[in-house]
Amino acid sequence: MKLLIRVTSLSFLTLFFISKGNAMLYDQEIEELKYIISPPQIKDVEQLSNAHVQAWSETYGRRLPKSVLSFFSYDKRHAMWSSFLKESPNKVLIAKRGEELIGFTSWKLADRNTAELLTLYVLNPYQRVGIGSRLLSLVTSALLAEDINKLNLWVLASNPAIEFYKTKGFSEMRREVKTLGDDSFEETLMEKNIEQ
Repeated sequence: MKLLIRVTSLSFLTLFFISKGNAMLYDQEIEELKYIISPPQIKDVEQLSNAHVQAWSETYGRRLPKSVLSFFSYDKRHAMWSSFLKESPNKVLIAKRGEELIGFTSWKLADRNTAELLTLYVLNPYQRVGIGSRLLSLVTSALLAEDINKLNLWVLASNPAIEFYKTKGFSEMRREVKTLGDDSFEETLMEKNIEQ
């Protein structure tokens, strides 16, 4: 899959997906906040790692013990993203405002018909303006182009993002207690059928 981006004016963003010879077009009017969504380049690893640590702190800083948050250091995120971008560069999208990385998402195939959303974060100052929705929509479009018809994700049970995912068609499937170091926390598995 290739993602081609063309800014047609200061207030419109046009995205073309070309996959299996088919082009999908998306025009989005963006008021005041101008951003571009694209696959990352290797040079984006540093910003992606910083944004991941910042997003984790913003999202989970008051919901998880500091000992759990310490597992998500910059060095660990940098190693993770360096590896992921080499192995699965077409399964990551980033949102940038100018040169600043303000949001990102990543996914992997879980089986022949199912993908797992690994990350979907937008930094606090840029939330609630549609960036997360747009990232998720582009992921589902990419999955449909690969004949994937189900998307699941794990989310911290106390994370208010559960309501966001419900508005996007996800259903809660089950909860599990996970352990990291000496701490445990509850996560919710959510799932969505992807349709044309």
